[in-house]
Amino acid sequence: MRWLNRLFLLCVFIPTLIFSQSSAPDIHWISPTNGAVLFYDGTQWIYDGATGIDTCFRVEFFSYYGFDTTSLWIKISRNGEPLEEIFGYEKEFWTDNALALGDFDLLGLEPGGYYQLCAHIANEYGEDSIECIEFQTEMYPDTCPPIIVGWNLMPDTAECFNNNFSLMICDNTLDCPAATGVDPESIELTINIPGYPPIDATPHIYAYPSGPAHCFEVNFNADYPCDSLNYILHPGLTFEVCVMARDSIGNYLPEPVCTTFTVCEDTCPPDVYSLPSTLDSSTLYFDGTHWHTEAGDTMWSIYFNDNYSACPPSPFDPAFIGLLIKMCDDTASPSFVPASEVDIEFDPGYCRMTGNGYGLFDDLGLECGNCYEIYAQAGDIYENIATSYSRITIFTEECVPDTCPPYIAEWNPTPDDTTCFPYDGEMWFIVEDPSTEFCICSGIYMLDAFIYNNGITYHLMPSEGLIPVEIDPPCVMKYILDEAYYDLVPGTIGTLFVHGYDSMGGMFDDAIEFEVCDTFTPPVDTCPPYVDHWFPEDTMCLPIDEQIGALICDNDTACDNAGIIADSITVWARIDGDTIIDVTAECYFDPAGDCIYVVWQHTGTVFPLDTDIELCILAIDNAGNEFYDCFNWHTCGDTCPPVVNWYVPTREETLIFVDGGWAHQDSMYIDHSFHVNFIENECPGTGLNDTTISIMIRNCDDTTWTVIDGYDYTSSWDYGDAWGNFDLLGLEPDMCYEICAEIMDNAGNWGEGCVTFYTEPVLEDTCPPVVDGWNPAHGDTFCFEGPISFYLVDPTTFASGDCPICSEIVRASIDVSLTAHGDTFYLGDGSGLLIEEEDTCILYIELDNAYYSLNHGDFVELCVDASDGAGNHMSECIEFWVCDTLPPEDLCPPFVVEWNPAHHDTFCFEGPIDFTIVDPTESLECPICTGIDDSTLEAVLIAHGDTFEFYMGDGLILDPLDPCRLYVHLHPDFYELYHGDFVELCVGASDGAGNHMSECIEFWVCDTLPPEDICPPIVELEHPIEVPCIPPDSGHIIMDVFDPEDSICYPSGVD
Repeated sequence: MRWLNRLFLLCVFIPTLIFSQSSAPDIHWISPTNGAVLFYDGTQWIYDGATGIDTCFRVEFFSYYGFDTTSLWIKISRNGEPLEEIFGYEKEFWTDNALALGDFDLLGLEPGGYYQLCAHIANEYGEDSIECIEFQTEMYPDTCPPIIVGWNLMPDTAECFNNNFSLMICDNTLDCPAATGVDPESIELTINIPGYPPIDATPHIYAYPSGPAHCFEVNFNADYPCDSLNYILHPGLTFEVCVMARDSIGNYLPEPVCTTFTVCEDTCPPDVYSLPSTLDSSTLYFDGTHWHTEAGDTMWSIYFNDNYSACPPSPFDPAFIGLLIKMCDDTASPSFVPASEVDIEFDPGYCRMTGNGYGLFDDLGLECGNCYEIYAQAGDIYENIATSYSRITIFTEECVPDTCPPYIAEWNPTPDDTTCFPYDGEMWFIVEDPSTEFCICSGIYMLDAFIYNNGITYHLMPSEGLIPVEIDPPCVMKYILDEAYYDLVPGTIGTLFVHGYDSMGGMFDDAIEFEVCDTFTPPVDTCPPYVDHWFPEDTMCLPIDEQIGALICDNDTACDNAGIIADSITVWARIDGDTIIDVTAECYFDPAGDCIYVVWQHTGTVFPLDTDIELCILAIDNAGNEFYDCFNWHTCGDTCPPVVNWYVPTREETLIFVDGGWAHQDSMYIDHSFHVNFIENECPGTGLNDTTISIMIRNCDDTTWTVIDGYDYTSSWDYGDAWGNFDLLGLEPDMCYEICAEIMDNAGNWGEGCVTFYTEPVLEDTCPPVVDGWNPAHGDTFCFEGPISFYLVDPTTFASGDCPICSEIVRASIDVSLTAHGDTFYLGDGSGLLIEEEDTCILYIELDNAYYSLNHGDFVELCVDASDGAGNHMSECIEFWVCDTLPPEDLCPPFVVEWNPAHHDTFCFEGPIDFTIVDPTESLECPICTGIDDSTLEAVLIAHGDTFEFYMGDGLILDPLDPCRLYVHLHPDFYELYHGDFVELCVGASDGAGNHMSECIEFWVCDTLPPEDICPPIVELEHPIEVPCIPPDSGHIIMDVFDPEDSICYPSGVD
């Protein structure tokens, strides 16, 4: 019995595949279901169920022990009258399941009726079942189409379209006699955009019952699915949306219903999630030519995508994409290095525009032995700019020793120049520290120049007689001799000697001679320095973290300019009308040819908001000409609140209950945590005030908010993240919630973000386990024909509509007691019970006879106690007798009941070589069957002088038909036959009692080739019929598998 039960719990091909889980006949009504209402469309009655529209009644039957086909009947009671049998319907029977179906017209239905429909069937042993359902018919037919109740932007406070809107479709017109409900599958949405053909936006909608009866709310989301409309619905665009729908019996809207929306402007920056992604360590190395990582990569890359969680997306602007870099100990603002290459594409996995920016490490202006802080930046065409939250620190290596000294690459005058100097032009020289395959430039470190003229020596140094001009610093520098630091005698010969070192101590020196002119007119510089421009140029809205300054030049073409140096410049500043102070020590000076950049590095983190800033500069050139000027700016005020973005849950999503808790699910993973972030980046920011963060939740139909505690929070000056387990929210099943987060910036602006989400209904297990399939049964006589056993089942909907889920049986709770001849034996898991898990809801349990004793003639009581995972407890007992005499013995060996090919037949490869073995039973000579012992089965095939041997798992394919019958075929890969062969086939096997058999046959192989089977088997879905998915209560799947036969298909059979 146990073996037979287990067989039918598996997927069996005879010739259908069946999943079933009950030992008695089960009856399941597919159409109609209990409590249904049938609608009349003017020609026929219609059932609109979970699996779609049906015009027939359908009922399924399942049984482990076949069917008594004559026992099937279907009866109907009309408006409380006695049951009346129905005829004329179709019925089909298979080994373990059956189906009956017929047109509703067979039932004699009338409008406004109340009906009971019953089905009956019995198995081959006469055990029968009856299953009844009740349904109604509508009084009046539905002739009215649905109506569009209203359109709404989402959220309700939105003033423009920002990815989402909703509409309500109802089938509840007041003057219509009946309502069959909206058919959600019929809802079609079309978007009309000027210059585009109509766009089918139906894949972007989600419809669900909402509001009054017969109503559906339809939510449109431009972000989902991945053929996103975001990049067609541009900011500021006005577009038209039209909807069509019908009700459940086919009443369509007479024409599309349309409205228009305008897309919001884009004020949100992109998201920059990744930092330079090619850094495989924290150190960069210099090979003499390029900076590179330890892996040899010379390029950095960053990743960014368009953030349209709060705004419509806009195209990226490559001018804003790159890296921000500064030295670790530098308090100045970082330098922006644009990406040299930007790739932008649509990412179907996340349904948004993404991009990558690339550049060389060489472009970052790195120096040996330094520490740098790097982070990424990206922006769109509306100048919405964002930076990455995280930053990384990199170090540049202490470069390898420089073995090549610098040299003079060029002189002016040249050594063979005949022009007199210095009055016909400048005197200068260029020094180069070489960088080649064998030498690395360490940079010019120290330099001195000496002029020898008329017995006098002049010593010149950079910034003291030598004016440095950068060509390729620090490896190539030009130095101009400042005439103020030497006095040449006309008509004499002078010598210029240059001496210096590079950063690695490589020394060089060189010299030239030149002729001094006889007469000259000394140049006169009467022009003071001047401001080329102040920066930034916008004077009325200075960002509070901006640097200010000016470019001071001394290159007036009307004068013979003497030049300026940084030491001659003094800077003062005044904040908000306060006392002017000297800030020269807080400035840095960056020479640029004949000019110098003067930049004030404000010692505070930022300037005050909404404040006047004045900067004054005094500059004196080398001829003593002075320049003094001031410039004013006004800092911006922070009037923008922080931006609050909810990542999880998303707007209008439904949380699922999995692994003991609520969770957000997308295509990649399941997340048990909510997640919200806060960004202060809309105006010149004042930073987030972390002490003001608050997260609250409420039921959608409630006005009372609950403040949430216990979540995690991390933040920087302008960015924050909060997250926590959904358990903190106290969620209940099948509910609507609104969750909000708020935070204030340091200017007092409050930012808030809210999302509405739902929780799915969670079914509870209220049914205790039950015992199914006692062996022996209650009241039976037990003759030791097998172990004492039973199935312990935690019931589900398949067995009972009142038990929606199975919470699994707790093994430790299983207690079994067996009482016989005055003794009680207690057995449990691991102490007398042998437990096998058939599936998560069914346990097969045997009693180990080593833990109890029975005598012939005993009266036995067997009791079982157990609980499931939901705490439902059961206790059940049966009684049986032990037979007075010993059970009969199996004295008959197995035998082959059918050969293919048969003895002395001709075999033409029309199928496998196979045979069926039977262990005989149910006769006086052979009263019982102990089954065929697979391990003893063997076969020998002899042909054309060769012998081929077969064993279980080695050439023999076994298919048990029942405990006493075994179908076996020889795998063709384990033997070889030729046309015209004479073949001898012998088979040997034993049964469970050790009775052995050995039989042989002979056959011939045909002389010609048989037709070739070139057609594969065919699989057809038998149940569920024309249903795209399995309802949770249907319980089984049936597929027909067959090898086709026609004019071109010669079947070889299904393996």
